[in-house]
Amino acid sequence: MKGLLVLSWKHARFHYWRTLLLVLSLGLGFSIPLATRWMTAELQQTLGRRAQATPMLAGHPGSRIDLVIGGLYFRTDGLRTIPYGLLDEFSQDQLTEPVPLHLSHHASSWPVVGTSLDYFSKRNLILQSGTLPRRLGDCLLGADVALQLQLQPGDRILSDSTGFLNPASQLPLKMRVTGILLPSYSPDDRAIFVDVKTAWLMDGIGHGHMQEKQASKEQILQQNDQSVTLGANVQNFMEVTDDNLESFHFHGKSSEFPLHAILLFPTSNRNGIIWEGRFQNRSDIQIVHPLAVVQELISMLINIRHLVDAVVLVLGAVMLGLLLLLGSLSLQLRKREMDTFHAIGASKSIRAWLITIDFLLIFTLSVPVTFLLSWIFAMIGKPLLFQLLV
Repeated sequence: MKGLLVLSWKHARFHYWRTLLLVLSLGLGFSIPLATRWMTAELQQTLGRRAQATPMLAGHPGSRIDLVIGGLYFRTDGLRTIPYGLLDEFSQDQLTEPVPLHLSHHASSWPVVGTSLDYFSKRNLILQSGTLPRRLGDCLLGADVALQLQLQPGDRILSDSTGFLNPASQLPLKMRVTGILLPSYSPDDRAIFVDVKTAWLMDGIGHGHMQEKQASKEQILQQNDQSVTLGANVQNFMEVTDDNLESFHFHGKSSEFPLHAILLFPTSNRNGIIWEGRFQNRSDIQIVHPLAVVQELISMLINIRHLVDAVVLVLGAVMLGLLLLLGSLSLQLRKREMDTFHAIGASKSIRAWLITIDFLLIFTLSVPVTFLLSWIFAMIGKPLLFQLLV
């Protein structure tokens, strides 16, 4: 038997192009279904883990999936705003602990999340260095953001804006980095966190500018004993500092300022049921359970996997037919070799074992190729599949 194995190995090495083609064909055929199972299993865990940590989510009536994807993964495509006043309304009876989310802006293409300090305790986020945001204009970086941008506490980061191209729009805000979060292996690693008031500054709802007593005559539009109205030629501050902090103010009622979603954490299961019963018939808001919505996404994921499996099954049947054809052709090409074995007295069983070992050797060589290709496909396909779903 050892001699047959050596003979098969030397035959495979001599016909290395044929061997390589067969090994790659088998590896490719087996790796696709294996990679899809790896990807779907990991995505199910990733999606489910974050959804389980968020009992309820409130937002504007519309697509449940858009609301969950926006609230959990900071994507605002098609997400309309709700008034900030709902936050106080939700917390009046102390049945839930609401956490606001404002998601309109980016800085260096990373999402800027306006929220409150409660967000970090609810998500179990831990500081790696620095402090939490302490005042208007401060920001906290996720681990991936800090690593990619090479920023440290005390550095500055500018929000993305079209203000330089469109004079009518809000100018970007230069934010002070106060801290960096430890990696949580979640979307929080890829976000920049600010207070909701800082997010409203980027909206243009609030701003800071020089005091009236510092303005020149050309910058004063109207003045009387009660008030001073400054003109549009007064330069707004692009950065909040200790010196100009007092000059920042907001226009309008804070209860009408925008939010994109509100995370809801009931103080108990019973209180959560009571709270949901009070608000579920409201026409101006939508209450969703993220876990239920994510399970719908997972069912879509499983359907995609079934489709891939069906395609692979068809391709596998075709590949099996090709392998049988190649085997038949190989036997014909090796007829002289088999005749030689017969001439030196080798039995039919020996010849059958030789052919069998040839095929087993090809299958054995295809195993590590299968796992390598599966790993490559999973690494490439997981981000693409994640973007497709969320």
